[in-house]
Amino acid sequence: MSKIKIMDSGEILTFDLVDILNCIKDIGSNYNWAILDIYLTSKQNSNLNVLELEKEVNSKDEFFKISFVDLLKLSGKFNQVIDGKFIASRGDFKNRIDIKDIEEKCDIVIEAIDSSYWTVFSKDSRIIELLTSTFEKVEILK
Repeated sequence: MSKIKIMDSGEILTFDLVDILNCIKDIGSNYNWAILDIYLTSKQNSNLNVLELEKEVNSKDEFFKISFVDLLKLSGKFNQVIDGKFIASRGDFKNRIDIKDIEEKCDIVIEAIDSSYWTVFSKDSRIIELLTSTFEKVEILK
């Protein structure tokens, strides 16, 4: 189990969720995914209704479940994820997870923090290795 922080060398992030997902797509597609608590902007001409998506994800008592392929396609419409959690598990998501237990209960947790950086927790070391070899500014958190 490892957790990393992915930053950018400048003040503005030049990558987003789609870049992280593309990096891990060969492994990520083997998991069940869900989105929690998002706040984002969309690309112009993406036809994505951000307010509707945020409302649907953030107001659910259950997980907003999504396949990896659909998450990858959806993330291509995002201009910037300001805050958000994207979780994955080999098993099925049964109940809402308490945020403090999220790393214990999930196999992968990708989190955007205030448009400043991303953290990625994974129980699969290959994901951490892929990300650390792809992104330039990575800090090992645990």
